[in-house]
Amino acid sequence: MIYTETEYKRAVKQLADSETYWANQRKKLAGDGLTAFEIDNVLGPSLSIVEDLKNDIEWYEQAKKGKFSPLTNIGYVGKLLIALRIYRGLTQEEFARKLSISHKQVSSDEYNEYHGISVDRVAAILRALNAKLECTLVWRGRKVA
Repeated sequence: MIYTETEYKRAVKQLADSETYWANQRKKLAGDGLTAFEIDNVLGPSLSIVEDLKNDIEWYEQAKKGKFSPLTNIGYVGKLLIALRIYRGLTQEEFARKLSISHKQVSSDEYNEYHGISVDRVAAILRALNAKLECTLVWRGRKVA
């Protein structure tokens, strides 16, 4: 996952470099007489890393635009909090100051996608981001009032 603008820029460059490298590898293997199927089998595992990088870049770009997926699993609330910080245009350092904690703590929390933080901490983060979380409880397919 990408957490900062610096990481984003680095990932974009890495993706461009990787795509060029793997395109050249594909041409080389084709020149060695491998079929498209064989080339895909050889390069497939390595190219999955490129796909992961593309997904991370896309997620960060969507976060910057404020395009969030609906939260359907409470386990992903941390990822949503990170996306909201990015959308608000706050660096980790600026966000740490708003929360009166260290940059190292924000970086660590985000790296762990806020797993294990308290409800009070979530509330403080939401206040710092000027946001609120609204939840709907569904039990056995029915909303619970």
